[in-house]
Amino acid sequence: MAAAIADNDESTTFAEEDEELSEDDYKLKDNVYKLLDMLVDNVTLKKFGWPETKEEKVLCKVNKNCGHDLSKDPYNYQEWDYGTRICQVIVYRGYT
Repeated sequence: MAAAIADNDESTTFAEEDEELSEDDYKLKDNVYKLLDMLVDNVTLKKFGWPETKEEKVLCKVNKNCGHDLSKDPYNYQEWDYGTRICQVIVYRGYT
């Protein structure tokens, strides 16, 4: 089952929940956890379902909260690998 990203959990989908991650992907995932912890207050993180909700979904909700709705992007995120999706969400959406 695909993990939905937008608030309504249906408009944008990423990869399958059982996606295989490389060692580098796991390192990236760990760094995303740290980034979320540094940039977003605990109240907001909990509002977005953290830590039970996948980091990709939380990042997208943070983006949407800042005015960028990924469900309106022309990209098919589901076809991208984990690292590419995370870079798209973080790097190209203004976290850096």
